[in-house]
Amino acid sequence: MKSPKDQRIIQIDITNACQHSCSNCTRFCGHHKKPFFMSFETFKRAVNSLDGYIGTIGMMGGEPTLHPEFEKFATYLGEHVSQKKTVNNFIYPQKHFMRAMHNQELENAIAYEYSTGTRETVVGAGLWSAMVGSYMKHYEIIQDTFRMQAVNDHANLSYHSPILISRHDLGIPDDKWIPMRDNCWMQNFWSATITPKGAFFCEVAGALDMLLDGPGGWPIEPGWWKRKPEDFGDQLHWCEICGLALDTFSRDAREEIDDMSESWYERLKDSGSQKIKDGRYNVVKIENGKITEDSKESGIRKQAYWLSYEERFNADKSVMYPSEFSGIFQSFSAADFDEEILRKNAKLIDHLVVITDSDARKKLIEDLHIDGIQKIISWENRKYGYALYKAIQELSEDSYVFLMSDGVAITETGLEALKKLIINPGTLHITHFRDSKNKYFELACGCDKEFAVLFNLLALSLRKAGMDTILNATSFKDISDIWIPSKIVRFDESMEYDVPDNSILEGGKYIIYGTGGFARQATDAVKAKGAQVLFYVNSFSNEQGKSFCGKEVKAPEDILKCPDYDRVIISTNRYFTEMRKTLCSLGIPDEKMMLPIE
Repeated sequence: MKSPKDQRIIQIDITNACQHSCSNCTRFCGHHKKPFFMSFETFKRAVNSLDGYIGTIGMMGGEPTLHPEFEKFATYLGEHVSQKKTVNNFIYPQKHFMRAMHNQELENAIAYEYSTGTRETVVGAGLWSAMVGSYMKHYEIIQDTFRMQAVNDHANLSYHSPILISRHDLGIPDDKWIPMRDNCWMQNFWSATITPKGAFFCEVAGALDMLLDGPGGWPIEPGWWKRKPEDFGDQLHWCEICGLALDTFSRDAREEIDDMSESWYERLKDSGSQKIKDGRYNVVKIENGKITEDSKESGIRKQAYWLSYEERFNADKSVMYPSEFSGIFQSFSAADFDEEILRKNAKLIDHLVVITDSDARKKLIEDLHIDGIQKIISWENRKYGYALYKAIQELSEDSYVFLMSDGVAITETGLEALKKLIINPGTLHITHFRDSKNKYFELACGCDKEFAVLFNLLALSLRKAGMDTILNATSFKDISDIWIPSKIVRFDESMEYDVPDNSILEGGKYIIYGTGGFARQATDAVKAKGAQVLFYVNSFSNEQGKSFCGKEVKAPEDILKCPDYDRVIISTNRYFTEMRKTLCSLGIPDEKMMLPIE
């Protein structure tokens, strides 16, 4: 077992509310009669209690973004946790969200010498989320705050092992159990936790205490996380009823079925578990201390949680992409009027409002009877901001809004391109067409006075400024002047943030650093692309010279003797920083290193 001070992550469980109830969830989502929501005072004590801890301080659920005070919690965490100051590349629209997320994690990772050995960690704030609609609602504050995100939309295959099976169910005696318990992969590899009921040496212990209305954890006070395994005391009784240290099987999380023993079934049935009432469970049969194969239903053998980082995200099903766009068309009476431009915008944009500075121009547009215009608003004898405010009131609160001058129309290809990007609601995208045209817009003329912007009504810049700022605006410049400067980007192709393609090339030649389970998976990924593994690399001399997956294992220095290779695949996230340092010391550039993304 590990002391929490030697764990690379300590979680703060702020809620167990979740839109999923995954198979064998570590927080038992689906069983609770009513979810909990941590108070802000408890959260502050939790964050403050971790002062001096080196590692990731995670916000966890359930789905943490469902907490009604999530933004307040995230702001406090960001202000009170030490972490690297890095460039926020997520202010830009994302083509490959998971690839960028992976890059960010690697940039912020360090190899820290804990008392139990060197481990990779991100020092700072972390978030665990299923990327549901509430994640997108808080997208701006999330990207401002968190240096590490364990995000998984649960749309693809992932595996969870049964928790609701105890060692007593399998008849495991003390002499065999204690070594199994002390080597539990969950406690040794993952996290301690803080819940509303206290601090726990293991995140599953904290969740079991919540599920069964247990006695609670240690007081949430500075230094609680320095306790050693010999100090865990009564909390170890949670291990007695947890199945994660046992050699059982795994199930696809998407099935939303919990595997459990007969004793656990009786306990949950008596407690009024909703998941039991709904029939989303599987009671395993145990014969001679083993779970029978026929009682595992669709359960499968143990294997890695994810084959690759990008499998945590399904772009075809994600709620992260904008589903609709609204528009505000700005028409001045003194400007040349192009009816065709207005008709194009009305046809393509989901909700279009026209604002104009004169009642006469309003009447002119009304008489055109253009389908798709939701409303026409005049600010004659009032401020420009009055019409803008009234227009915004016509739109949904989380809408992405185009604001365009008379001579500008969104293009169909530009709109389709935007729908394939994940766009930060806090960013103001703006162009004045002074440099060149771009793929998103067409102009009625080449006038450099035309402009277009894209913004979202959820933007922190807007919400902090308040509606009075909009009402008193004399032009949109008054709005852009209150925007957070770092969150204003040019509205053209250059704004689309991309990271180097980390996919395996068909027919490529690769060297794989590592000789463990992840190296086998990397090998499979290489072969699946019709590519070639030249050899393997291991830093330990006792592994060098051996054979792995049919190829020789060599020393890192041997890479320099092989001029004809495409990339070195670092097969595991866990030791990426150390392996990268080794390769850099040999003079191998970053662009020749990769993790197997797909």
